[in-house]
Amino acid sequence: PSAAYSKDLPRRAGRYLSGAVLSTYFAAEAAPRARLFADRFYDEYRASPTYLSAFAHDVAVLLTAARAEGVESRVSLRKYLDEVEPGIVDIESMAAPFDGFDLDGNPEAKPWLLQISNNELIRLP
Repeated sequence: PSAAYSKDLPRRAGRYLSGAVLSTYFAAEAAPRARLFADRFYDEYRASPTYLSAFAHDVAVLLTAARAEGVESRVSLRKYLDEVEPGIVDIESMAAPFDGFDLDGNPEAKPWLLQISNNELIRLP
C-alpha cells in the first residue's frame, strides 16, 4: 500500500523486496510532472514532498484554475468542481494523478503502480 512508499525503500529493502509492487498517489519517480514538483518543492523547502504536499499543491492548481474562470463563491466553486475533468484543468501542472471528480464529489484517480527493481522504483504502465 502507499503507506509503505518511501523514495529510500529500494535502497533500504534491497533484494528482500525485489520485484515487489506498491501503489501510491504520489511518487516523484512516477512521472515527469511529479519529478518537477518534487524538485521545485525541495528547492523551496529543502525537504522532500509527501503525498500531502502534492495534494495541497494540486488543490492550489484547481483553485487557481477556478479563479481564472471567474469563480467567486462557494456555490460557483462547487459547480465548477462538478464539471472539472482533465481537459478543463491543465493536468500536467498537477503533481498527483487526477481524472476529475465522481458524482459524489470525490476525486477520481488511478494510483501509480511502482515496482522495486535493481534498487530503483520503476513505474508500471
